[in-house]
Amino acid sequence: QPGLVDTMLFLDLQDLAPREVLLVGVTPMRYDTGAPLSDPVRAAVPDAISLVVSELERLGCPPVRRDEPMEPDIWWEGTGRQAVTA
Repeated sequence: QPGLVDTMLFLDLQDLAPREVLLVGVTPMRYDTGAPLSDPVRAAVPDAISLVVSELERLGCPPVRRDEPMEPDIWWEGTGRQAVTA
C-alpha cells in the first residue's frame, strides 16, 4: 500500500513514527472495483479480528464487546450503514 508506506516515511522524518507497527490484513484474490469479498477472504476475517484483539490485549488495551453488534459497513458491496441507494 503506497499510501501507508508514504505516511510511515513522513512520520519517521518528523520523528513521530510509532516504535511498533503491526499490519493485519488479508490478500484478496482479485482487486476488481466493486467486487464482493471472495469466500476465502470472508473466511479469513475472523482470524484477522482475533489477531487484532490479541495485540490490543498484549498492549493492555483490550477491546470491549458491544451489547449489540453494529451492522457491517461493506460499502463496496453496496450494503451497510453508508450504502448508496439510487
